[in-house]
Amino acid sequence: MDAVDNSQKVFAAKDTDLKNIQQTIQEVSDEFDQQQQKAVSTQIALSTHYTQAVANTSVELPQQFDLAAIKILSKRILIN
Repeated sequence: MDAVDNSQKVFAAKDTDLKNIQQTIQEVSDEFDQQQQKAVSTQIALSTHYTQAVANTSVELPQQFDLAAIKILSKRILIN
């Protein structure tokens, strides 16, 4: 009977170890999924920001050049 009791105890301990390992794997997997979602969200945000910055620059820069040209021409007209 002692051998059977010992075997059952060993089996129970191994079963507990296995459950702990499975739980740890699940926790790591969940954490990985969360980090991956954060990375995708960050990538989307950066892409959106970059797209807006490029769009703003392509509109604002020509306007700034136009204003600079008008100021230069105005000064030339005033000088002449």
